[in-house]
Amino acid sequence: MLFSGLNGVRRLAESLERPRERATVPHKDEETDVPVFLLAVSILLVHGLLIGFFPAQGQYLSLLMLTLLPATAGLSSLWRASAHGPLNEWRALSLGMALWSAAMAVHLVSTRYDAAWLDVASLALFVLYGVPLTFVLATPESGRSSERVIDGVLALGLGALFAVHTQAFATLPKSDPRGILSLQLLFDIENFYILLFSFIRWRSSRDPRLREFFWRLTQFSFVYFLTAFYINHLESESAGYGSYSDLLIDVPFLLLAASALRPGSHDDEVPEPNRRLVRIVAAVSPLVLPLSLLATSALLAGQHLRLAIVGFAFAIVGYGSRSVVTQVHSSETQEQLDELAHTDALTGVANRRRFDEEIRRQCRNAFQSGQNLSLLMIDIDHFKRLNDAMGHQMGDRRLREVAKELAALSRRSGDLVARYGGEEFAVILRTASGEAAAQFAERLRSGIERLRLDAPPPASYVTISVGVSCLHPAMKGEPAALIADADACLYEAKRRGRNCVAFGSQIVGGLTPPVFKQLG
Repeated sequence: MLFSGLNGVRRLAESLERPRERATVPHKDEETDVPVFLLAVSILLVHGLLIGFFPAQGQYLSLLMLTLLPATAGLSSLWRASAHGPLNEWRALSLGMALWSAAMAVHLVSTRYDAAWLDVASLALFVLYGVPLTFVLATPESGRSSERVIDGVLALGLGALFAVHTQAFATLPKSDPRGILSLQLLFDIENFYILLFSFIRWRSSRDPRLREFFWRLTQFSFVYFLTAFYINHLESESAGYGSYSDLLIDVPFLLLAASALRPGSHDDEVPEPNRRLVRIVAAVSPLVLPLSLLATSALLAGQHLRLAIVGFAFAIVGYGSRSVVTQVHSSETQEQLDELAHTDALTGVANRRRFDEEIRRQCRNAFQSGQNLSLLMIDIDHFKRLNDAMGHQMGDRRLREVAKELAALSRRSGDLVARYGGEEFAVILRTASGEAAAQFAERLRSGIERLRLDAPPPASYVTISVGVSCLHPAMKGEPAALIADADACLYEAKRRGRNCVAFGSQIVGGLTPPVFKQLG
């Protein structure tokens, strides 16, 4: 026998719990383990007593118990999903238990009323029980909703093909050893698939809650695999339902129900999974369902060629659709990362890295094409005094307000507003002459002045100083020369009293009337 009475069941349950104890810091589970264990033993005793004391009705009573126990495990999983956060994996497991319970209920009706035609539906439900679990196991943690929808459709297609393949053998005469062996192997493959990938997902999940779920699913699928293997291959064919071996079938469902009802431990310290394994699983996961569909379609080719062709096409189209969706999401993610890498976190305008890249590119293009290129260097006047008097939070707020206004006024395509550093900003004006750049700089200066942003004395509001530089042949397209020239003009604007625009030796705005002169 695979199990030797209740002691064997207890030893198996204890051995399955040990890895979990090593992986996490124990909670007060011992307080709940004893009553849960006693309840499980009581259910097994009730099942055994029903078989022993009511032999004439033992088959029906046993089938009823085997209908109720997976339903109980499903309800426990559903409670787990609602009581410990929205974890859809527990809901999928609950659905799988509901399908298994429905399969046994259909078999009960078939046996009670001698409706053999229902056996085909019962077998199909037994197979479909694995569809929700397959979906959970094949979908990576980072999967988006659109990818999960495609995975769900592929899992349904796989379940349908697998059910058709099962029915092809189920319709053979019961005495046909080929049909019986094929059914046994199909269920072994499904059960081993769930066990293997549950273990892999447990070892590769980063989320502690998911690691906990997959560990408990591994426990269930391990006991279920052993039980199903024993019942399908080693149990006497004459035993049928209503024998004491039915108690073995209770064990995985009792274990799952007890596991779902145990206190959560996802906040415990869980060892980090191997990063290489995490990457491998994430890369391979999208292939699991399409490859399973292809394998099942190949098995169907002998009995249902057209359906096999449909399965091949479904797998290819499904994988292609998922690849397209994944590629689109990857491109969007990459764009977002690029944007973050080139955006100043405080002000939302371009950062220094983006400015350095853009000024090099624009200087090179302007020097080669002979087009104009101008640069504005902008500094908030007396910003240190503002920070000291009004606090750094107010200083950050003023930086954001100035940056927002500069960006709002710089609407030309191809121009760039960037935070150069501290309270200093830079504006690249593509194809703008020096005179046009100085006029635009004056618009920026007066625009900030009109905001009337409070500032400490002696100024009553925030102002800016601007230095303007225009690329000319002597600079030979060197960004450093253009920046140095704009910096020198900014220094001149600050030396002349601030709140003005300096273009070469000319001062624009503030107390001096606008005078423009193109530098040679």
